[in-house]
Amino acid sequence: MFIAAYVFASSPCRGLALMSGDDAKLDRRAMLFGKWRRDQTSAPALAAVSGEIRAINWVRPPGAIAPSLFVEACDGCGACAEVCPAQAIKMNGPAVAGRKPGPRIDAAQNPCVMCDSIACVAACPTTALAPVTRDAIRIAQIRFDPARCRAVDGSDATCAVCAERCPVGVAAISVAPGQGPTIAGGCTGCGVCVHYCPAAPPPLIQLPPMV
Repeated sequence: MFIAAYVFASSPCRGLALMSGDDAKLDRRAMLFGKWRRDQTSAPALAAVSGEIRAINWVRPPGAIAPSLFVEACDGCGACAEVCPAQAIKMNGPAVAGRKPGPRIDAAQNPCVMCDSIACVAACPTTALAPVTRDAIRIAQIRFDPARCRAVDGSDATCAVCAERCPVGVAAISVAPGQGPTIAGGCTGCGVCVHYCPAAPPPLIQLPPMV
């Protein structure tokens, strides 16, 4: 999106970086200065906006296995992107096995719409996207910042676009007039609510999935 606002600094999605010889040298040099380089190959890119929390601006497709395993299992074939009914999956993510660009979903451009067939998983010829039921998908976490919400600040007290657009429904999100949305346990993190929210920046924030 740019989705942007918050992500826990100790994100479980960092994973382990797959480093070339030059990369390893750079990391050893960084260690001498007390700095660790964040993984940019196996986890969504993180954008710093505060000292405590950061937001992700893209996610892997549904069923994606652990980041450090995903970059080895995915061969960058693009089969998932070809069958995505929403054309949400783009093959321009960090490199995967064979050093090809991997799949990513940027909800600012086109969010996952939680299609009934979970077509991307069915089409994947590798183990990178594992079989998953629709209600078990957890692409990301969604958090709510009331300071940005039009329903809360009174600029549009009846706004409920996030809940109206959610492909999961009340199991994932509901809105109380004047109070904004409540995110429930059924939220898959697909990003549809973030994509369609009329506020800028949106009060709904996509964070790395729980592992």
